[in-house]
Amino acid sequence: HCLTQRLINELYERSNIMGRLEHDNFSNFDFSVYSQDKRDAMHSVYDAAQNFIETFANSYHNMLFLGSVGSGKTFMSSCIAGELMNRGYSVLYFTALQLFELIGNYIYSKKDGRHNSEIYESIFDSDLLIIDDLGTENSGSFVNTQLFYILNERDIRRHSTLISSNLSIGALQTTYSERTSSRILSNYDLYMFESSDIRLRDKL
Repeated sequence: HCLTQRLINELYERSNIMGRLEHDNFSNFDFSVYSQDKRDAMHSVYDAAQNFIETFANSYHNMLFLGSVGSGKTFMSSCIAGELMNRGYSVLYFTALQLFELIGNYIYSKKDGRHNSEIYESIFDSDLLIIDDLGTENSGSFVNTQLFYILNERDIRRHSTLISSNLSIGALQTTYSERTSSRILSNYDLYMFESSDIRLRDKL
């Protein structure tokens, strides 16, 4: 477990996620950034995130966050990641682009094989895997095959996964193979983030 967490911490530092967690946490969650008509929905998402954390040790759940750019999906993912890490769970975060780039390097490159193998295995063994911005990678047969393999393997091992995407449900179904999109939509609890770009509004 210590080896896995060491590798995960290394990946967090590489993706600058540790710095993000200093701000993106539940202490800084602010419902007022959402318009009045969206706050009830965000309260439901917030409560679901808290329940996901509190029941993490004894239940197996996956989460799917869908919504427009800047609607708070990555912020909420980071809140969940930070809280679970504070409780001693191994959490692995990737943007979709980072994830499939790493997998490609592992499969096609023999350089530093043992180290790459350990990182690759952590994709399947971490307590929680977060795949952020699914749909921003270059989709194709390689991505479809690897994504299904990851989701299926983690399902077999009963390790939770959290996916966020700017894609609609329809776009998700057309971007990925039927078996991959079906696995996501049937095995994941769906939460919609309905808001304009919070980051842009904060600058106004």
